[in-house]
Amino acid sequence: MTAEQSFDRRIKKFLHEQPNSDASKTILKIEKLYPGFKSYYALFDDFLYKLGLVMNAQIIVNKNYKTIGYIPSIKYYPENLLNEEPRIEKLISELSPLSLESSYEFLAKEILYRIMKVRDLNSIIMNKN
Repeated sequence: MTAEQSFDRRIKKFLHEQPNSDASKTILKIEKLYPGFKSYYALFDDFLYKLGLVMNAQIIVNKNYKTIGYIPSIKYYPENLLNEEPRIEKLISELSPLSLESSYEFLAKEILYRIMKVRDLNSIIMNKN
């Protein structure tokens, strides 16, 4: 399974488990405004860019440069709409890296949590350009 498929699977699971939540309603609003997207990963990748964020799984290697796992992270650009300081925030410890698929499942949950904290989210969604 790819990272994109893992992300999509987690979003679909959330929509199924909590269809009446504010987060689910927000996902559906965003989805309707971006009908050309083929996946939730692509949808959120574009929407996060608009918010001034990027999601990523940073690779962790051992001393022999062998991949041992990934750390889900969020990059905040200057003037992001969450009013966060510009930085890269690692969402878990480097001591406990995840698989690439698990990293993107984790990112899906964390992204939902973070966008629900955005002030004026509905106006941002409606002004998608």
